[in-house]
Amino acid sequence: MMTDTGRVGLQSNEPDAPGSAAPPRQYPSGSEMGLATEQSSNSISGEDFDYGDLFFPLEPDFWAAADAAGSGQSEAPVTDQSGAETPQVAVSRKRRSSFDDDGFFEDYNRVTKARRLEFVPQYIVKSSTSRQGNLQLKALEWLGSPAKGLFDDTYGAILSRWGVQREHTGTCVLVPEAWSSLDPTLLMRLFSPEKCPTIDFARLAYRYADHTSTFARALTWFQQWPRRGIDLDNFLGYGPFTPIDASHLCHHNHCIVHIAYEGSHVNQDRRQCIEQARSLRTNRMAVPANCDKHQPPCLLQHASLTTLEAYCVQFAVLAKAKGLPFKQVARPQRHRYSTFESQIPCSTNFTAVSVTSTELRASNEFTTVRRKPDLVCPYCNRIRAMRTVTGLWGHIFHKHSDVDDASRLAEMRRTGVLWREYLIDYYPYNVNEGNITIRRLNQLQKADVSWDVVVAWNLRGS
Repeated sequence: MMTDTGRVGLQSNEPDAPGSAAPPRQYPSGSEMGLATEQSSNSISGEDFDYGDLFFPLEPDFWAAADAAGSGQSEAPVTDQSGAETPQVAVSRKRRSSFDDDGFFEDYNRVTKARRLEFVPQYIVKSSTSRQGNLQLKALEWLGSPAKGLFDDTYGAILSRWGVQREHTGTCVLVPEAWSSLDPTLLMRLFSPEKCPTIDFARLAYRYADHTSTFARALTWFQQWPRRGIDLDNFLGYGPFTPIDASHLCHHNHCIVHIAYEGSHVNQDRRQCIEQARSLRTNRMAVPANCDKHQPPCLLQHASLTTLEAYCVQFAVLAKAKGLPFKQVARPQRHRYSTFESQIPCSTNFTAVSVTSTELRASNEFTTVRRKPDLVCPYCNRIRAMRTVTGLWGHIFHKHSDVDDASRLAEMRRTGVLWREYLIDYYPYNVNEGNITIRRLNQLQKADVSWDVVVAWNLRGS
């Protein structure tokens, strides 16, 4: 320990001897505080820095007077004319009583920021690849309020399309990337057990500025706001921090509702809970709503639903919200449980899998905006949509060569008409022969168009 030179540090734990002066105050060295002893960016080392200045930047004469007053050897008045403590002595007593070993770091954190010494960890980060000269950090825009505002609007629009409010948590809202551009009511008409997405379907993605993430992970980022720069580094996987995952509490990886932002080790540990839920239901035992091992808890009743059951329940909620008829799906032959859940309320005692009328949303935020055409491949066994018409054409050309050329050409012409109308409404300034997509659309409109024209396009597969 270093001897006091006039500034207060840690108070001695030894009791004062009767009639003796108070022992000199001491403050910790840099090594005792656990701080690095290397030279920091301001060329002050942890060992040599005067931590008395760091903790309480007051004049030495003030502390000497206060200490003397506390020991009975007053060099300054202890009380005023009314008998009350002088302000200086009151401040000294308050700080001395609270500045013990237990409150050490609490007092340290209250120090004026201008006098606090910062030790920043050093690690490599990536520069933005979309900025000329790479003069900006990657994903820097994710810290701004415009990013959060846009995400909140996007999230609310997706939920409203599926017929639920933001507050809804009773059932899953599952949206794989292949369904992201499709109208949910169209999906409900096309859906069948054979076309149900599997767990290997790509998860919904979210792109903003120069960074793309899964939608679930982006949701956890914008749920807590505002964010710090060091949070962004951890979010992107930089630095010596614990890896953070977007955990699905319901254990359905396409869900965008039941998400928690937590360490990877916690996310991996949750796998035990889904096995427990499945085992209980297989043995026809009651499945509790939540687990008692994690916080926030795993949703065991949701986790025990198969992927097909979760999608069926989701479509039942959509039909109820929009007032549409819903055709109940029959129990598959290879279903793992004795009961099959495909509607709300569930037939078994699953009280946590539910929806209330206040959580439903009948209107759609897209009612005044014309959306992109639903570009669904008619030849795939599962429901697969493309974001652009050229992507659909390339998929049909390369992935479905078993279909006759005349049928494929007719499908390309049909979707070409829909896409042309969409471009005229949204991008009329770009509808010209300089656009390669427009040139192809014009070729498809000709009565004598043949499959050889499509072959000459050299479309990319998907």
